[in-house]
Amino acid sequence: PNAIVAGRDARYNCIWSDAYLLYDVENSYNQSYICISKLENCMIKYIWLFIVLSCLTGCHMRLDNRLDDAESMLNDQPDSALFMLRSISEDDLSSPAQKARYSLLMSMALDKNYIDVASDSIISAAAKFYEKRGAKQDKAKMFFYLGRTQYNAEDYSHALISFDRAASYAEKADDIFVTAM
Repeated sequence: PNAIVAGRDARYNCIWSDAYLLYDVENSYNQSYICISKLENCMIKYIWLFIVLSCLTGCHMRLDNRLDDAESMLNDQPDSALFMLRSISEDDLSSPAQKARYSLLMSMALDKNYIDVASDSIISAAAKFYEKRGAKQDKAKMFFYLGRTQYNAEDYSHALISFDRAASYAEKADDIFVTAM
């Protein structure tokens, strides 16, 4: 009668308490109402939490971060990197630098997954961009994977030129990993 009762209502998957009311055995409607009210408040909190987390995730998981993540997985988990890159829509690539980086990473991921590409359609955006701009490491990688594509297309003379240019940029880059390609 005057006891405070708390418990779990399995029907609504919520915890209810009638600490604010006197327990009335004949009127269980008040407990259900409190439980539903708490459920609605709980749902509203979860909806707001979802919205806030979505915004934070959207802000922090920009396209550049996704490209960084894919690049970091290339050596140890090339299949995951390829999956991540394939999940990026090319329409989301807004700048020429993003398109070039995506193009280079996609070429690298395909090669590391033993998928031979004979068409330069994937690496072409990187080739156009990195021939005139970009870091020496990126130029070395671009020429190496352009050479791989040309080699797969049996264009051996152009492949040899691309490999030579890749080696030249790799020496200038002073990066052991790039030089070891």
